[in-house]
Amino acid sequence: MTLLTKWLWIKELTVPFLNKELNIRARQYCVSINGSNFPKTNEPKKKRDYILSKKSSMTNPVLYYDDVSPPVRSVLLTMAALNIDDKINKHWIHLFGAAHLRRDFVEINPLHTVPVLKDEELVLTDSHAILMYLCDVYGPGTKFTLDDPKKRAQVLNRLCFNNSVFFQRDAELMRKIFREEINEVSDHLKPIEEAIDCLEIYLNSTKFVACDELTVADFSIVATLSTLETVCPISESRWPKVKAWYEEMQRLAYYYEANQVGLSKLRAKVNHKLHVGY
Repeated sequence: MTLLTKWLWIKELTVPFLNKELNIRARQYCVSINGSNFPKTNEPKKKRDYILSKKSSMTNPVLYYDDVSPPVRSVLLTMAALNIDDKINKHWIHLFGAAHLRRDFVEINPLHTVPVLKDEELVLTDSHAILMYLCDVYGPGTKFTLDDPKKRAQVLNRLCFNNSVFFQRDAELMRKIFREEINEVSDHLKPIEEAIDCLEIYLNSTKFVACDELTVADFSIVATLSTLETVCPISESRWPKVKAWYEEMQRLAYYYEANQVGLSKLRAKVNHKLHVGY
């Protein structure tokens, strides 16, 4: 057998002896081969121990989600961009029906938040970690790969901005709205506007939020920004770069299905709480 790479992919085939027309069931395993035994394939070890190009339906990761959630929508955008919707099973957690507080879900995620990605024994409960993981597993060979250390750091930096600043301010405002602590949001927008000011500065340097090409950081931030637009319209005079970037994101072929559908559901709830249109 000729080995062309350091990794040997072995297919286990179950074939009925007398009838080759019956279904063949295959499972793939990735076996590490000692590079010293094969000098021609002794390249540096990849960061990932394995990447499965195809997963059987029994081993597909499971995404616990509700698309009213901005972090969930960032994951849905990433899945659409990577064209992996058929590789991840989805389990709906009805947030407005308090399904996230059920015991069976809290056992999976004690934080009782979505999204959650469960891939066999691995459980990820933060959307930003999920985005990085999806890039590592499904990104190689696409423009969303994060193999370059500098690009990875740039993307991670913007994800941290969303996680620690932008989304936190969004979440705080939404909590106040849904707890009916405020009816008029105009007096509570300063922290939001300051965060968008930061985004405007970032976009003065690059076409997209992390660099000059689309990355998962754009998905994370646009999911937050589009949610905030419900109460804080994006002014072209104050944020021209943000406005142009936002419009470009909305033109993505998968934007409507992955982000706008869930966003519209959330906006209806927010407007009801604020008595907008009622």
